[in-house]
Amino acid sequence: MIEAFLLSQAETWRLMAYLVIFAGVLMEGEIIIFLAIYLAHQGVLSLPITVAIVVAGVLSGDVLWFHVGPRIANAWFVPKALESTSEMIETRIRERPFGVLVLSKFTYGLHRVVLLHMKEAGVTLKHFVRMDVFASAFWLLVVGGLGLVFSASISNAKHYMRNAEILLLVGVAVFFLMGHTVRRLAKKYLK
Repeated sequence: MIEAFLLSQAETWRLMAYLVIFAGVLMEGEIIIFLAIYLAHQGVLSLPITVAIVVAGVLSGDVLWFHVGPRIANAWFVPKALESTSEMIETRIRERPFGVLVLSKFTYGLHRVVLLHMKEAGVTLKHFVRMDVFASAFWLLVVGGLGLVFSASISNAKHYMRNAEILLLVGVAVFFLMGHTVRRLAKKYLK
């Protein structure tokens, strides 16, 4: 009887984990995906369900930010410093929308700003969704692949390390270092 209760509770927590992953991907992205893939690789969550939820969250979040963009871009809480960059971003989007979208996915802090300006730059929803599916697929392969590699590394390292969390921390640090490098390249590209 107690086993049945514990199993039912485990399933409830798993469903809540999927909901948190979806909401987290809508708001944040990289770290949530990294951790979701880690949990799926460790067998805590189902890998196919986790991947489906991550893909749905990424695409839904991007479309949401695309639609919210024109309403929020000139809101009172958006820093005035962004006004000067708005014109530059919209110009780059008009010139190379797919390239800017892909690059922004790998640049922390730039992706949401690009999404906010996509509609203002004249990109239609249909064109945006087409571009976003390919850009997101590429981004998810990289981020998910890193999550999978570091998850496997941690699993193998458990035998050799007392604190496997250190390896996860190193993996996250490498990921942020890669993001910093891409951000610096993006600054060169967007100038």
